Amino acid sequence: MSKNIKHVYVFGLGAIGAKYASMIYDVNPESVHVIVDETRKAKYSKNGVYVNGKKYDFDYVTVPPKDHDVDLLILGVKSLDLAEAIDGIRDFVQENTVILSLLNGIGTTKILNTQLPNNPAIYSIVYMDAVKSGNHVTYGHRGKVVFGEANNETKSSRILALSTFFETMDIDHEIPEDMILALWRKFLINVVGNQLTYIINAGYEALQDNPYILNLVQAVGEEVIAIANAQGIALAQSDIDAMITTMRKIDPKAKTSMVQDREQLRASEVEIFAGEIIELGQQLQIPTPYNFMLYNLIKGYEFEQFERE
Repeated sequence: MSKNIKHVYVFGLGAIGAKYASMIYDVNPESVHVIVDETRKAKYSKNGVYVNGKKYDFDYVTVPPKDHDVDLLILGVKSLDLAEAIDGIRDFVQENTVILSLLNGIGTTKILNTQLPNNPAIYSIVYMDAVKSGNHVTYGHRGKVVFGEANNETKSSRILALSTFFETMDIDHEIPEDMILALWRKFLINVVGNQLTYIINAGYEALQDNPYILNLVQAVGEEVIAIANAQGIALAQSDIDAMITTMRKIDPKAKTSMVQDREQLRASEVEIFAGEIIELGQQLQIPTPYNFMLYNLIKGYEFEQFERE
């Protein structure tokens, strides 16, 4: 796709979806539309959606447009809601629609592309600090979207079009040459940081100076590196070191998304973190004992919270 992006459709008004919908709205309110069902439309219209204290009256739509194209479709949901999201966007996907999935995990894009094979989603990851509580989303930093094809030494027309659109909307972004490596670097952060903070119910400070947790940062990180390297992905010890350096720049009291899930009694994304590492380890015959322990501790906690009668 090489044409300009004019109309953006967002599915999911969680922390990610609401943040980027609001950023686009601030520049051009008429360009952003939010896909909802009738129930959510009524709820959002009645209660409003607030981002950093500002109320946003988005254009809530339940059916595809007839008078313009769906140029860009942004998925801003949790991985647990991917199946619902695919059903929700299917009728909105047109021949030239670009799909940008901002979901966590290294396998979610593959699932999306299996279901919507004619419109392969752009690989993407988000670095941000947004938090959602009720109908309020807050964030301190504008963050960054990293996106691209698997290889971006030569940028495709749709990548260039998306980059131009983000520049117009003042959305910080990066297009790495090796997008798969970039995905695994973010995956490393999620597998390590999200899960360890969930277990001890702590903010980023635990990843900054808690010597016992830092021991586990190294051990869990080494398992991720081993799985990546076995697939030809050049993740390295330097990425663990860089991750720790980055985490030490974050507000110590800030919370990872999984800690937020725990506090708000939501199911976690452990299946696409430790669960994915365990499954890949079995396929590649690589032991993953630390992730096995994390997986069962988290699932065990969730069993007591949500399944115990």
